[in-house]
Amino acid sequence: MCARPPSLGLLFGLAFLLHSLCSANATPLVKGHQQASPFDPKALQLLDETLQTYKTLSSLQEETVFSAYNWMIPPGAPVHADIPDGLKPQSVARTLTLSVLKPNLFRMELKTTDTNNKVQTALWVCDGTTFWTYNSEKNYYTKHPAPSDLAGLAKLPGMDMSAPEVMMLLGQNPFANIQDRFDGARLLPPLHLEGLPPLDGVEIWQEDTTKNLIRLYISPKNHLIYRIVFETLPLSSSHDPSLVGDDVDALAIRRPVSSGDSPSTAFALVCDNKFGSSPSKEAFHFSPPRGALLFQPLNSPQDLLDYLQRNMQKTDLHHMLRGRKARIIRP
Repeated sequence: MCARPPSLGLLFGLAFLLHSLCSANATPLVKGHQQASPFDPKALQLLDETLQTYKTLSSLQEETVFSAYNWMIPPGAPVHADIPDGLKPQSVARTLTLSVLKPNLFRMELKTTDTNNKVQTALWVCDGTTFWTYNSEKNYYTKHPAPSDLAGLAKLPGMDMSAPEVMMLLGQNPFANIQDRFDGARLLPPLHLEGLPPLDGVEIWQEDTTKNLIRLYISPKNHLIYRIVFETLPLSSSHDPSLVGDDVDALAIRRPVSSGDSPSTAFALVCDNKFGSSPSKEAFHFSPPRGALLFQPLNSPQDLLDYLQRNMQKTDLHHMLRGRKARIIRP
């Protein structure tokens, strides 16, 4: 048993959306194909400049807003196509806030609203002394001694690094061995978003049409990522009403289909990042909510008894242990 708050992988349609990008030791998708793959040196240079920027940031305040798009792909049309102009986005009931202050202050907060309009929160916080995680749905928390720098957070249990920005801030390289794991990377035409200078775009793709496409839009001025687009390829089914959550969860059961004689549906998840001023140290303070339980791995029967003693009422303990030979060690 291990302590694990809700994974940020859910933000990107479960782990398969980021697995290929964020695993530095991933197996090549097409062995031997990288020699002939069209990797634009300018696109690789832009990714490297972005990596170096995030690794050297002294602070960051970022809020991510998510939206989803569905559209029809006509028979015979390219399966990898831009989101149609004028298509209205669907709201995704999730937000992510990321705050960083070197050498070792870190806070990541994920809020998800379920179908009953109940907000669930997952937290990852390093206050300089302790690294905490908190899960409001389970109402438990974990705690570990804080590392001396952000890179040390990558080694701690419970740390979620599904987002490429988090990986880079923690000294990891989500683009490592990219030519072994993808079939190409190319520059895109500049993207114009309201209130921002034109953004440079990089598209990372796989020729296998059952794989996803990733587009990163980066500011040429500060090399921060302002938009990430994850596009799944033609999908054979729509949202499953039995699932709890939004259309992002539905990706877990959708299956890509080839572009044959019938129209199919494409799905894209868009992650828009907004940046604020450097956070203050007070933003990293955390204390477990009243009634929250400390979650610790149970490695022995005595660990179990100690856990029950800390977190259950005496009457519950008496009921559970009645008729059994057990010894409770009180502190």
